[in-house]
Amino acid sequence: MVHQIDEYQRIAPLIELGSLLRQSGKSDEAGKMLEAALKSAKRRPGRQNARIYHELGLVQFSLGRPREAMEYFEQALQIIESDEYQRRDREYITSINMDIARTLYELGEYHAAGEVYRKLLRAWGENEPTYWICRWSLAGCETASNRFEDARKNLEAIVNSESPVTIRDSAGADLLSLRYRIAFRDYEDRDYQSSITQLESLLKESIGDDSLRSDILASSQDVSRKLEPAMKS
Repeated sequence: MVHQIDEYQRIAPLIELGSLLRQSGKSDEAGKMLEAALKSAKRRPGRQNARIYHELGLVQFSLGRPREAMEYFEQALQIIESDEYQRRDREYITSINMDIARTLYELGEYHAAGEVYRKLLRAWGENEPTYWICRWSLAGCETASNRFEDARKNLEAIVNSESPVTIRDSAGADLLSLRYRIAFRDYEDRDYQSSITQLESLLKESIGDDSLRSDILASSQDVSRKLEPAMKS
């Protein structure tokens, strides 16, 4: 006796195979599998499958097509948020939102990406690693937007938190780099006193990094030369 395979049984393996192909770097083949899954899903009445759209978005992103990826991610999120049962899955909603934010960042829409991370921060508590990952990512958006002071506050908060050590270490490295950028911003604005203060502070703290220490020392000496005429006058 031949058992008829319903659409759900047909869709699930296609999604899994598509996901595995994508993760193996075979994005074109993954896309074909997922398109077949989407075609089958559209023949099936009832609840739509957000994961197909999410996976198709990930394929498009891996192929360097962020705008196409964004369309799929937004469809996936819309499906979940319109379904009372699916929108209880906070982790999956967060996963899609983080992919949306990452895509916005890739498109240079740093403010919009930051707004997504701010929304996610309201969904997670400080005792959860996801909160700190989102806050670290937000700092990256603020840095890219040249909102250095806001980025610095977030990075310092992470460094001084009880978040996972890997996140604190990454935030610490980003904070050091950011402070260097702030010093050069002040230099370009001819605020030499602020620039030299920043550089001297960095010089004391970057003992373990010989390359960075050398760069800071050279920069500090250059700023000092610029500052001397102003001090004499």
